[in-house]
Amino acid sequence: MQTINECIFVKAKTALKIRNGFGEELAEILEGMLYVGVLDRETDEYFARDGLGRSFLVAELNASDELVIEPDFEQVFF
Repeated sequence: MQTINECIFVKAKTALKIRNGFGEELAEILEGMLYVGVLDRETDEYFARDGLGRSFLVAELNASDELVIEPDFEQVFF
């Protein structure tokens, strides 16, 4: 059985701003910045926070509990 981590570390590959359908900024990701993704057990998704505390998706667990990192991030191991 695979161990599921409550937190993961990811690094942004590029700078980007996440906006909703009205153009309002929901989060700002900085290129090269390290983020801590925290597992939401209800959705099996990992969310991190930007400098203003706004939440954004960085990864999720698939049906086989394998970690799937969002394309704009890469997992970092310490």
